[in-house]
Parts: sequence; structure tokens; C-alpha cells
Amino acid sequence: MESSGSKAHGFICGMPRSGTTWISKCIGTSKKVSVFGETQYWGKKYLNKEGKLYEKKDIKHIIKNMWGFIYKKGEKKSIKEILDDAEDEICKFSRTPKNLFDKICEEISKDQKTEKVMEKTPHHINYIDRIARKYENAKFLITKRDPYDFTLSYKHQKDRRNGKEK
Repeated sequence: MESSGSKAHGFICGMPRSGTTWISKCIGTSKKVSVFGETQYWGKKYLNKEGKLYEKKDIKHIIKNMWGFIYKKGEKKSIKEILDDAEDEICKFSRTPKNLFDKICEEISKDQKTEKVMEKTPHHINYIDRIARKYENAKFLITKRDPYDFTLSYKHQKDRRNGKEK
């Protein structure tokens, strides 16, 4: 996306239950690309510091509340696990949201031994403008789904659950 050495090479977003996980797993079969998500980093969990740098406490808060997984063939690794292991390195400097995201991508790339990474969070569809302001050459893979099919899928989501969750 950027020539500044950023490891972030794209964003997968779209309607919930529209195939973002499936496409992430497909792309994740590549030995050159790691796909991770659902961080909600640019949306619900975005810390708006009004142009100020993130401080160490902000970075620790973001890492502590990070969740999601790497979508690699046959593997389900927690993003938080990777970031916990690299927390000292990540927290060395205060940084902007973009710099911190780049560092997160770098740590995932290093852990997974891949050249590129893609982030997958469906609701980032609502924050494309925010992401595009930080990454002017951002590439987005946007999924969509027929509303009727979405409703059926959502209705039957409980069929895969047990007990009280169902």
C-alpha cells in the first residue's frame, strides 16, 4: 500500500456474514500473505487522540483489548498472543494510529514469515474513509451479500451453537 515499508497490503471488509472469513482463509493459503482479523482497530476500538501520539498506556490498552486470529491454512493463532510476545518492542515509542497499525502488521508478518499482510474486519466498511486517509493507496476487498441470504444465514447461526448460547 505504501512505499514507506508498511506491511499492510490490503483490507477485507463488507457486510457481516458475506464471506469475509472464507475469502480470508483462501488468501491465507498463500505463503506470501498473512490475513488477520477481526481487530476492529479502525472502527469500534479506534482511539481518537485528536492528532496526538499514542502513549505507552494507550498502546498497552490496545494490545490488551486486541482479539482476532490469523487466517492460515490449518492454523488458528491469536493476534493477541503475537502482540503480547512483542509488547515491549511495540511500546518503545509513542506512535500515531497508523504507525502502531504498521507495527502490528510488521509483528504479524515477522511471526508468520510472510512478505505481506491483510486485515479483515467486516465493519471496517463503515470506516473506509478513515483508513484511506491514513493509507492513501489502500486496497480494499469488499464483500456483499443478498439481504435475504444474509437474514437466513443470521437466523441459522444459532444452529451451530449449544445449550444456553443457542
